[in-house]
Amino acid sequence: MSLMQTTQRHHVCRLPALSEVFEGPCSHEISGVFPFPAKCAVEERLLRASLARTVCHRRGFWPLCGRLVGTRRVEWDEPPAGASPVEREAVLLKQIDYRVQHLHKAPPALTEDATPEIVDLVNTREGLPLLRVVVTYYDDGTMLLGVSVSHCLVDGYAFFYFLACWGREARHAYWPTPVVDQMLMLPTNVATPRTRADPSTEMHEAARLCGASFLGMDKTRHELDASEIQTVLLPFRKEQMDALLVEAGGNSRTHAKRTGFLLGALLSLLALLQVASPWTALRMFFGYLLFLLTPDPSAGRISFNDALSARIWRGVVCSSTDVIKDDDTVTLRMPCDVRRLVPKLGPSFVGNAVMMLWLEARAGDIRHETLADTARRLRKRVDAYNATEFDAAMTAIERARAGATSPDIMQHLDVCSHRATSLLVTNVSRVPLRELDFGRGCPIHLHSPPYLVSFPAAGVFPDVNQPGGVIVFLYLPKHYRLTFA
Repeated sequence: MSLMQTTQRHHVCRLPALSEVFEGPCSHEISGVFPFPAKCAVEERLLRASLARTVCHRRGFWPLCGRLVGTRRVEWDEPPAGASPVEREAVLLKQIDYRVQHLHKAPPALTEDATPEIVDLVNTREGLPLLRVVVTYYDDGTMLLGVSVSHCLVDGYAFFYFLACWGREARHAYWPTPVVDQMLMLPTNVATPRTRADPSTEMHEAARLCGASFLGMDKTRHELDASEIQTVLLPFRKEQMDALLVEAGGNSRTHAKRTGFLLGALLSLLALLQVASPWTALRMFFGYLLFLLTPDPSAGRISFNDALSARIWRGVVCSSTDVIKDDDTVTLRMPCDVRRLVPKLGPSFVGNAVMMLWLEARAGDIRHETLADTARRLRKRVDAYNATEFDAAMTAIERARAGATSPDIMQHLDVCSHRATSLLVTNVSRVPLRELDFGRGCPIHLHSPPYLVSFPAAGVFPDVNQPGGVIVFLYLPKHYRLTFA
């Protein structure tokens, strides 16, 4: 029996313990500002109507309309069945905090920080909206769409999946009904909690397995001061990304193919010269080709994400010699999408299906090794993460919550870090940003609000103006002097 309970007009979505980590003081959210030029801007009436249809219950995004009740569930009262479309629309948009404004000034540039004026960040607390939308129109015809969703309901993938479905709904195109039962993330064999004299022991174990840190019962998370953070933009064109992948060793298969065919040509030539029989040459050719095309298990398959994350990590570590010494331990933190590990979730799952992976190394080693060496470190860590490790983390955090006496125990866990030696890299460059099209074109870029929950941090987003390219937003302390080549 599913833990999603539904009555005629009242709906309840229960949350796993992992989602509770993103609630309370200094709660985490997923936000973005999307500028549409005048030729792509649409009427506010179309945005309003299509958003109401996207979040209504029969289409599946209804938890975004709800309110947090306590810490363990989201509840939503559906508009009465006899309500008119206009009445239903008004009720839905009031629940998600939707507002429109007209500003008589120039729209902000990409290099400017997104202010509360254009994106109202969600604060995941009981009784407050879990989705906020701000539509801003400017005198030159530009439209800015600011969207913020609670991280307890969505991760980066689910956030952009929701936006893509909203765009398709506005164009009257098909989109699959999402899966919103958050409890599907739990393994089927979650055992009852063990009894321990010190409940913090369970919390420390859960934090270790989830890639988080337990602050202690007397401490809570705190928000950073935006004035302490500098935003650095690093654009990478497709040609630069291809060159980066080659430098990181991600072209091994292409090189193997080339080498194999050259060897085959040489063996054929030897056969013609009667140095070897044609049959022997053919057998040698296929044998060597199979050997060369077999990936090296120690190298793994270096991806664009491995190469770019390694480049960012090395750039930050190498640039901060006055802050990070060679003997310091540096940490790279990466959110890992677990949909590939839990088949029952599927690509339509809308929830917080991420686990924080971390990689530690000596700063001096990162500075003196090659980009390929650092990329292989990352690939080895990602390949080592499996469903067993994920199930163990989910089981541990559920046991910790079940055995705790405080209802907000999960809010004393922190998945981020404020240490200068730790870097958080979030890569959402593969998201379908071009699907955020309400009928007249997609946004010209993505404007990301500063990470006020963790820094140093980096966000990797698609570059709409450069197909195959990305834009890296780096959020660093003001005293950092970044020297990316």
